[in-house]
Amino acid sequence: LGDETAAIKLYRYLKKHDIYTLTFSQANANLQEHYLLFTYLLDQLSIKTLILPIIFDDTREDNIRSDIKEILNNKAIYKKINQTLTGKSLIKRFNNKDFEDNFSKNSKNIESNNFENFLDEKFGKIWPLWNKREILRGNLINSLYLIRNNVFGINASTIRKKIPGRYNKNINAYKDILLLAKKNNVEVLVYIPPIRNDVTIPYDLNEYNSFKKEVSIIANDSDVHFTNLENLIPPNYWGVKPSTNYSGKIKKSYELDFMHFQSKGHELLAEAIYFEITKFLKKIIY
Repeated sequence: LGDETAAIKLYRYLKKHDIYTLTFSQANANLQEHYLLFTYLLDQLSIKTLILPIIFDDTREDNIRSDIKEILNNKAIYKKINQTLTGKSLIKRFNNKDFEDNFSKNSKNIESNNFENFLDEKFGKIWPLWNKREILRGNLINSLYLIRNNVFGINASTIRKKIPGRYNKNINAYKDILLLAKKNNVEVLVYIPPIRNDVTIPYDLNEYNSFKKEVSIIANDSDVHFTNLENLIPPNYWGVKPSTNYSGKIKKSYELDFMHFQSKGHELLAEAIYFEITKFLKKIIY
């Protein structure tokens, strides 16, 4: 109760120096999403510094959530991202050929929403489950996830292999983020986040080591600041998580958590990032 994340602690540290820190934290966000969001934010805010964690797990993700995808309907952003490999790929992927089509689609979406509101009003009065359909849908998806894990024997410690196609798209997005930052005179701190190190990590070690090396080389070639914080958090500040399959749920057992740590771990992470920032912002902070 009352615990704070590293983002909140870092905000407090930097606020003392009149530096305002804005955090965007989305679960399992991949680097393509980061690129799209960063492009949009540069158009909206005066950004001086970007703090970018690069997580191996996120290079296995390829989904672009709907609220991020909506950025593609912004004409100015569309033109900007269309100049990069990642932007062209996203535009092609989501079939944003021209803005007339997009606006037409938006109009259809409005009509669809109006129809859904009509159904909500009518069915909601006579069928109680209608208003709970989003909750039921979420429960169904979660159940299917648990069943899949049970069938294939997947848990938090299961080795997660690199998915080459997705990995390459996310690494290209990482490069485009750094190019975009340089073009807009934004200082960048790239870091490898902490991971539990008292047990075997859930990655192929050769792939993970290659990933870290590549992230570091790209940062150095782009002349941005890089640090590896993977061993920052001691084992006793990590914890466990609820089981990710039905067997564990029935037995009420827990699994090792490789991604989340306790309050003291958040404090250590905030202090480490703050320390790294002071290296290249001394003129501002001191």
